[in-house]
Parts: sequence; C-alpha cells; structure tokens
Amino acid sequence: MSFRRAARAVTAYYDRLLVPSGITVNQYSLLINLSRAAPCSAASLSHAMGLERTTLVRNLKPLMGAGMIRDLAEEGERDRKLTLTPAGAKTLKTAQALWKKAQAGLKKQLGRENCAKLMNAAAQLEKI
Repeated sequence: MSFRRAARAVTAYYDRLLVPSGITVNQYSLLINLSRAAPCSAASLSHAMGLERTTLVRNLKPLMGAGMIRDLAEEGERDRKLTLTPAGAKTLKTAQALWKKAQAGLKKQLGRENCAKLMNAAAQLEKI
C-alpha cells in the first residue's frame, strides 16, 4: 500500500508542477511519446506507452479537443495517423521545462543516489 501511496504522491507532485502548462502528467507522457513516434497509429502509440488502446483513445480526446493533437488519416482510413499540432508542440515545450524542474526537485529531495536507485527499481517494476 505504501508503494501505491508513493506513486500517487509522485503523480500529484508532477501534476502540481505542470499546472502552468495546462496539462497533467498523463497528458505530458502522451505528448512526449507522440512527439517521438509521430505520425503513428493509436495502436502503435498505446504499445509504446504500455497502455490499453481504449485507455489511450480516451486520453487522446481532450488533447485532440484542445487542438494539441490531430489525426492526419484520410476520411475512411481504418488506422489513425496521429501527430502533434503546433499548439501541442508549444505546450510540450513549456511542459518539458517544468518537467526538468520537477526532476531536479525530486533529486534534491531524495538525493542523487536514492533517485537513481528508485529509477532502476521503477524500470524493473515495468517488466512485471
């Protein structure tokens, strides 16, 4: 239970620091992954992020509605071709600067060595 509380606390910490960008930590993750893979299908993006496709599609809707992501697929095409819009790229750039501040804050709070251990442990947990 303490691990779940810690995960929620870290998410809340990043969400607080990302407020000026107008996006949440989950939306930041989606935008940064899309920026690396675009244009891409929802299926390939969900695979890259380790999310169920339905969860990804649900999380895409607010970002598409805000004009940060667009689908380049022609009408009638089965697969999406998702990409960032200029507004999405601008939001991501703002969020990346805030993300770096958040990372620095965690390193300061935990110490460099503990932070490295935590990141290694998190990478191992992703494999479960």
